[in-house]
Amino acid sequence: MIWKPFAGGLRELKRKEIAEARAVEVETIKKQISSLLKKFDKNSTKEIVIDVTELKLFDMIKDIS
Repeated sequence: MIWKPFAGGLRELKRKEIAEARAVEVETIKKQISSLLKKFDKNSTKEIVIDVTELKLFDMIKDIS
């Protein structure tokens, strides 16, 4: 699962939801998640969310949009 920022905080999304929203196959999402896990040297998306939250990246993205 992956997390999506929204007004109240973060919401957990299933791979299928992400694939439908992006109009791609679920397998594509799995490969992208796997790539991110390797790049961040993490075992789960929750670990990545913790790091991204600590770095305040969601705040920076919100400020840009």
